[in-house]
Amino acid sequence: MNKLLELYQSRFGGAVRKQGDGYNGPCPLCGGEPGKSDRFMVWDYKTENLSKVCTENHIAGVYNCRQCGATGDTVSYLINIEGMSFKEALEELGIKPNTTKYKKSRPAPKFQEKAEYTPKEREIPIKVWQEFAMHLQEKAMADIHQAKEAKKYLNARGICDEAIVEYKLGYLCGENRKQGIFRMRKSLGLEAKEKNGVLSNKIFIPRGITIPTYWENELISLRIRRPKMDILPTPNGYMPPKYMELEGSAKMPFILLPEPYTTMSCFVVLEAELDAILIHYATKKSVGGCGSSFKSK
Repeated sequence: MNKLLELYQSRFGGAVRKQGDGYNGPCPLCGGEPGKSDRFMVWDYKTENLSKVCTENHIAGVYNCRQCGATGDTVSYLINIEGMSFKEALEELGIKPNTTKYKKSRPAPKFQEKAEYTPKEREIPIKVWQEFAMHLQEKAMADIHQAKEAKKYLNARGICDEAIVEYKLGYLCGENRKQGIFRMRKSLGLEAKEKNGVLSNKIFIPRGITIPTYWENELISLRIRRPKMDILPTPNGYMPPKYMELEGSAKMPFILLPEPYTTMSCFVVLEAELDAILIHYATKKSVGGCGSSFKSK
């Protein structure tokens, strides 16, 4: 008799009945009433989906329970249902347990001590950049009240007019019907930049909603959420970025601290700065917000 079928019948005896090309009855794991349940099925002749041990030693038979999903071959039956160890299962099947064929050949990983974590120091933008960015931001804060589409977009995201003022959001307009403005890089304290083999002394600053990041009352980063019309795919398939960062900004996350701030304060990490503003404002600043997407794109 097949070993798997023998093991199963030794548990349930006459409750194991012939069904089609296999045998069924109660499940040794999830149960079932003997003589009535047929949830567990054994196919004593099958040689597909066998483990390496059963395949190499020609031990046919698989089982499956349609109630709990238990499935496997003779070795897994001995281990998972009879509670044997792998070595005991091999002995039960007459296979020498000391054979090296079934031993794991991968050596145990060596323990390595991790270096002590040292926080990375972030550089604050130079003074000339801060002065330029502050002038740009002050104008954007004044212009947003005339930017109806920008305010409509912010309101749709749950950021009301009061929150726009509270978090110093602005709107930077383009010049000469362009999608932004061009300035000399040196006016921001930036060196000339090479692009496509050409050295450029100008910087492009896109139009859109300005989102400032302050650190100890200093403006250190300015991100711009561009309008939909400026992020449409080009004929060659290029997809312009939704957000652009004013070059020279500090690479720091956008963080709004809860009030009052304590060691037990709650923070929510979100994908974008506008989401952090919404959470912070909606909870009356009791929950801190952190916008994680602060890298240039």
